[in-house]
Amino acid sequence: MAFPLPSNKFDFVVLTAHYSGHLAFVNYINKTQTMLCYSVEEFGFNYERIQSFLDNNQHIHKGILIDTTPDDDKVSFVLEHCSSDFVLICLWRDPLDRFLSMYNLQVYNFTNISTGFYDEIKLPISDNPIYKFGSIEAAMSDMTRWGIMNTVANSVGIFSPHTSNRMIICTGDISVKKAYGTLERINSFISDTSIARFTIPEINYYSHKNNFVHYGISLRIGIKDKEYEFVPCPMEMVKLLPNRFKDVIFAINPKDIGFDAGDFPGDIAFLINGEHDRRTKAHIIELLKNNVSVIGTYCKVMSQRHFLAQRIAGPIKVDRRKLSTMLRLHPNLGREIHKYLSDHVSVLEKFKGESFSSDVVKPYTLDMINDLAMRYR
Repeated sequence: MAFPLPSNKFDFVVLTAHYSGHLAFVNYINKTQTMLCYSVEEFGFNYERIQSFLDNNQHIHKGILIDTTPDDDKVSFVLEHCSSDFVLICLWRDPLDRFLSMYNLQVYNFTNISTGFYDEIKLPISDNPIYKFGSIEAAMSDMTRWGIMNTVANSVGIFSPHTSNRMIICTGDISVKKAYGTLERINSFISDTSIARFTIPEINYYSHKNNFVHYGISLRIGIKDKEYEFVPCPMEMVKLLPNRFKDVIFAINPKDIGFDAGDFPGDIAFLINGEHDRRTKAHIIELLKNNVSVIGTYCKVMSQRHFLAQRIAGPIKVDRRKLSTMLRLHPNLGREIHKYLSDHVSVLEKFKGESFSSDVVKPYTLDMINDLAMRYR
């Protein structure tokens, strides 16, 4: 097989959806030393920035990850900058698992905002379907119509006709244990070189318990006539994404201050928001070290709010068994769920014979589709 030489073109395009492992995928692939990937979700669809990424990395095979259905101008731009034999990669999660995961994420967001663990300014509760519609069934019914849920399905038809090199990757195949083998498969489509072994940190960046990094209420401390804002973050996350999480001004073992709201090992780092000069940062660090009780009080309160949110979330979370029971009682929702699942599977059917991960559609999802079809035909 003749492999393309690196150039200022995209060798692969990755399609995925929000919270479908895209950040882990980008971070892992960028450690391979044979491939680089530009994330639209992380850096935006900035034409100049993308062009700079292509021009400055002509020595290596490159790709772009898209997690929303792009408009025509953006599609044209990407295709104009793709090599003639680029690989189309779809990161796809089993549609039933995806739906339940997105619903339960809304549960966590709703309960964490309600208890004051998340900042409502960053994640407005008015946008939350559970808050807006007031019931599990109504929230789910609304979610079956979300465009974001069909991002990959919408985008496949746009990019697929332009290449015969296609792969569907189950998001489970980019877990810590399977990621290296998955990256080797992708690399074999693009290059005749091997990827070197590298360590993949066992930290779930977007886990519900770690979301305080993105949405949690900040620690605010007034010093003289100014107020400073600090954000807690696991040190493992700082090491994994040093460019994203800068300005660590203080780190401490959470056990020493009663902070147990996260599912991570190691120290908690506190990052300062905003731009501050070196002298100011040094002054703040000294003050915090001399007033650890302030951090301890903040962490204790946030932990209590977090666990309260978890207890509230328990009764309204939904798993496959609970969903099956609900659909027997709510036939209209059953029809909507059937259409949602069927639409996703029908897109996957088009990829039969391609490089295909067998776990993309689970047997229990096919069983639910068949059961609903028999019940509501």
